[in-house]
Amino acid sequence: MSAPTLGLHWQAHSLAAFEARAAMAIDAGERVHVERRGVVPMAVPFEDAFALFNAVGERRWMAGWDPHFVHPVVPGAGEGVVFQTTGAGTGTATWVQTAHEPSAGTASFVYVVPDHRVAIVDVCVAHDGEGRSRASVRYRMTSLSSDADDFVRAFGEAFEDSMVHWAEAVQRHIVEGVPLAEVQGKGHGPSSVLSSSLPNDGSAVSVDRGQPQGDTIRPMKHTVLVDGNNVMGSRPDGWWRNRAVAAERLVAEIAPLARSSGGAWTIVFDGPAPPGMVLPHERLAVVHAGHARRDGADDRIVELVGALPNPLAALVYTSDSVLRARVHALGAEVAGARALLDEIAAVRDD
Repeated sequence: MSAPTLGLHWQAHSLAAFEARAAMAIDAGERVHVERRGVVPMAVPFEDAFALFNAVGERRWMAGWDPHFVHPVVPGAGEGVVFQTTGAGTGTATWVQTAHEPSAGTASFVYVVPDHRVAIVDVCVAHDGEGRSRASVRYRMTSLSSDADDFVRAFGEAFEDSMVHWAEAVQRHIVEGVPLAEVQGKGHGPSSVLSSSLPNDGSAVSVDRGQPQGDTIRPMKHTVLVDGNNVMGSRPDGWWRNRAVAAERLVAEIAPLARSSGGAWTIVFDGPAPPGMVLPHERLAVVHAGHARRDGADDRIVELVGALPNPLAALVYTSDSVLRARVHALGAEVAGARALLDEIAAVRDD
């Protein structure tokens, strides 16, 4: 009779311990959770597109994506495949592919970075006309510690831009056949559908997303406007830990372009101005929207373009699809955050 008694005692003790741990977790506060959906349009037929969205396929189009296969050790795709990746300063992520249906175009993944975050990723690739397809991506991410709360918030804020960057990468490296070696080693960490880093920029391309793009590097205009938060958030360098410092760093990086271009540059940020920001060049201005509303900087950029005597002489750097459409409707030229980062890198390397 002792064995059942001991068993019941163990169960009661375990339940009490579980309840105590749960109470401690509640006392510690609920962690940050974001859910996002987006679409990656591709000039790639369905039969080829689905193979791009797994641990092996993303090696073909995303610089820095280098998974280590745990089980099986031979690289592959399929339900039950386990692999690991290392993110930019956030630790090692262990992934499990939980679904793989090539005929339906669906794949799912779960991954966890211990003491940092956990995420569920669902991908559905579908036909989108002759020779074209589109990948619908759903992310559900939860922080596991206070250290990861800002990361998860920033990932949610930047998700729309991620769709743009991923489409550009597929266009450049799959459709146009540009070797990944041309963007390796530029200091940009991985940012793929699976990597879940914050959006990453490599080189610039033009992508047909149903609206004017202008993502190639172009001669400088008389007036250049920069969507500061959009560009700042386009590379996983830890900017979410201290946004004021990241903004100052971006201003300092753009200053050499302002000196050499001969045009007037304005960087626009969301929120109030931090105290003590020093402008490094007379041709460079910094404007803050004055409030924390997410679209505050977008509205301010539209106002500045609209107030120009000749908006056709303006160039706006942003990867925000809505803002791009708004300023293009006024006559301004648009280019993505990736193009600006290429300009910055070119000046730095000279």
